[in-house]
Amino acid sequence: MCVQKAQRRLNRLALISVVVTLAVLPRLCHGHPLLASLAVGTRTFEKRLDLQPDAAIAARIGAGLNDRMTVYLEYLYSAPSRKTTGSSASVTAYRLIGRATFTSWPLRPYAEMGFGSVLFDFRDTYDTAAGTLMAGVGLGMDISHRSSLFAEASVDFYRYRAVTYDDRGQELSSTARSTDNIGTFLFGMQVSF
Repeated sequence: MCVQKAQRRLNRLALISVVVTLAVLPRLCHGHPLLASLAVGTRTFEKRLDLQPDAAIAARIGAGLNDRMTVYLEYLYSAPSRKTTGSSASVTAYRLIGRATFTSWPLRPYAEMGFGSVLFDFRDTYDTAAGTLMAGVGLGMDISHRSSLFAEASVDFYRYRAVTYDDRGQELSSTARSTDNIGTFLFGMQVSF
């Protein structure tokens, strides 16, 4: 029940974030384009989760704050399987990302930082959700006046502690906190409006 509440909260937070982003970005971008992108790639997971690397799909909306700074809201999804049992899981992330582009060359390196949340929906054990911090690097290349390709690698860091509760909500056991990570590599296309 607690995980369902957490998932509903994450979905509400995502919806509110999209609405606020769509309302605020046109005012912040001052003539710079609004951006939308789709990307595919792969995600890797902490060894203790026993999850195989898996395909990922991402969708972003955002806006340029100036020629070198961009802000995005991203939805990222993957459905890995357990290495030992083959049981599937779904991993959903929402990320608010700031990107700094270093040059105006045709091939543009950039760095990203952001924060968000990740929800692990396991089929064979308790689900979990956590807040994340992310950092990444990438390369972008224009293919026309309004579209570009990009490739990037990023890491999401999150704090984790497993807690087991009884039927009355009393804590039965817990593990020590650890900082875990999820690696992501994406290749995508971005369109400006």
